[in-house]
Amino acid sequence: MSSITLKRIKGREVAQKVSEALELEPDGLYRITVQAEDEKLARAEGLSDVMDIVGTRAQQRGLTSELLKDILEDA
Repeated sequence: MSSITLKRIKGREVAQKVSEALELEPDGLYRITVQAEDEKLARAEGLSDVMDIVGTRAQQRGLTSELLKDILEDA
């Protein structure tokens, strides 16, 4: 089974683009996985930007320095 990665596609274009790219048979059965793009991470310009974004999100979800230290010590 062929697979293809199509990036930065608007929702209204997905069905047509996937069908064309995979040359789908109209009566064939297929399993398709769709992943939404994280726009903020997509604009990151390097590892330090990614780390800042991930760190901020972790703190917003309750990760503290103490909790991170405990997690890393258990690893």
